[in-house]
Amino acid sequence: TVRLVCRSPPTSSVGEALPFSVSLNGVDWDSGNTDLQFSYYDEPVMHDIYPDMGNVLGGDEIFIRGDKFTNITDPEHFRCRFTPQNLQIPPKTVRAHYINSTHIMCPSPGGWTEADRVVLAVTWNGVDYDENNFEYSFYSIHRALPRSGPADGTGGDILILGEGFRADTNPRCLLNRTIYEPVSVTPTEIRCPMVAAQEGEDYFGNVELSVTANGIKWDNFDGGFQYYEQPTVDDIDPKMGPNEGIGIINFYGSNFRADYPLAELGCKIGESTGRAYYVSTRQVKCVVEDLPLLAEEQDAMPARVSLNSYSYTEPTDDSYYRPYGIQAISPNSGPVHGLSTVVVQGQGFVTVEGVTPRCRFGTSANFGIVEAQIMSYNRLACRVPETLVDTTH
Repeated sequence: TVRLVCRSPPTSSVGEALPFSVSLNGVDWDSGNTDLQFSYYDEPVMHDIYPDMGNVLGGDEIFIRGDKFTNITDPEHFRCRFTPQNLQIPPKTVRAHYINSTHIMCPSPGGWTEADRVVLAVTWNGVDYDENNFEYSFYSIHRALPRSGPADGTGGDILILGEGFRADTNPRCLLNRTIYEPVSVTPTEIRCPMVAAQEGEDYFGNVELSVTANGIKWDNFDGGFQYYEQPTVDDIDPKMGPNEGIGIINFYGSNFRADYPLAELGCKIGESTGRAYYVSTRQVKCVVEDLPLLAEEQDAMPARVSLNSYSYTEPTDDSYYRPYGIQAISPNSGPVHGLSTVVVQGQGFVTVEGVTPRCRFGTSANFGIVEAQIMSYNRLACRVPETLVDTTH
């Protein structure tokens, strides 16, 4: 009672809107809806789309090239449909835009939760979509790492991390107003070269940093990229410490700084990373809470520091660190007034000139400290103190 279907007859009247009316008795034609019109158009031919990749945020212009494009249909029904291939969400549709008989344009929709490939189809009447199955992919940029680096260009590559990157879309990098080819491209990473600063290796300053994932649209990083002079490390102290805990390692050298917004100081002992804290231009404190224990025949681990937690200094002869760790003690109990000897089992017990190993019994408020004797790389011994010092009174 509310709908009927009519099949459109063939016609040669292409390119104009014809009046449309209905008769239920074959004689009397409805004249109340004089605005109803129906347009005929030649079947469009679509060749390709460009670009075939854009940001998940949407708003990128996608051009479709072909022939026999017209501008006579209702703009509300002239639409582009984006059907996800992996995401379990409904297709998204946007209004298409006529440019000329060989070009139309679709703005990419936003609102995607992650990068995905979609099938792009076009309809001129809101019902019949083309069957070319053009593929369009979305990418997402999460962050750039690092955002600062040494001006001499020895800081490694700048990593652009995200999703949906493709090597065939001409991705490029821009640093300090100069465009560079990426070092490599994977679906989750674009590696941009961290070239030396044009002003020299002692340059300190901020330059522009951008990337294009599809070879057309540039994504700029707020704050750009900060160049600095790479620091040097002359010595560390101490050169050994516990493999677990919050022991502080002091780095001494030159050119340490943290006076710029993109500073992210870090340190590394072997392959274990930690947090570094600026003290002065000649000192940085480092805390690494978890280190592996080394076998006796293994060399000490290099200690390095970085102003960006990425581009670390080169180790010197005086910047190697050896951790030690306690695994068990025997015995673990004894008489109150006895003088028992406790043997400590562990790793990393070595003699260091000027350093006296000690054992502490008790808590920071009630304790006793005695000197220890290193017996081997895996064992040391200490005598149980006669009394404990009570600091609560």
